[in-house]
Amino acid sequence: MNIRVLCLSILFLYCFQACTSVVGNYKNIGGVYLYTIEINKDHTYFYTASSHLAGERWSFGTWTQKNNILFLKPQPFYDIVRLKDKDTLVLSIDQKHDVIIQFQNEKYFSVLYEIYSKDNMYPQNIKFVPFMNKMIIKRKKLYEFNKNGKIDGKKIYYKEK
Repeated sequence: MNIRVLCLSILFLYCFQACTSVVGNYKNIGGVYLYTIEINKDHTYFYTASSHLAGERWSFGTWTQKNNILFLKPQPFYDIVRLKDKDTLVLSIDQKHDVIIQFQNEKYFSVLYEIYSKDNMYPQNIKFVPFMNKMIIKRKKLYEFNKNGKIDGKKIYYKEK
């Protein structure tokens, strides 16, 4: 009986360690982009891709883990645009919730906001996450999947210490 309890305790500790070990900050330098993903204990994540030429793209949301697969579920982050007759939601270009009053707000009329809204190229992009919204966890590294569903050996995220 004691051996069974000991074995179950060891198995529980091993599983608990495997499930919590994914939490942390990861980086991948790929070409002109610096990709980062922050995996938090509260099952949220924040993902960025930064470049001095292209600016920053980001998304955030929640994550779950099944075995060694990390699943990412992005969530949109909105601003409220107050029009004459109604309010509407738009994806925020920054990481702050704002109420934008038409004809009274610098943010609403900024050149970047106009370009983003016409071309749907917001810095926040809920589709801008690793391909297929999942990554594989191996030896304290995160790997993206390619279009064929196989591990992409070039897109490796290294855990920061």
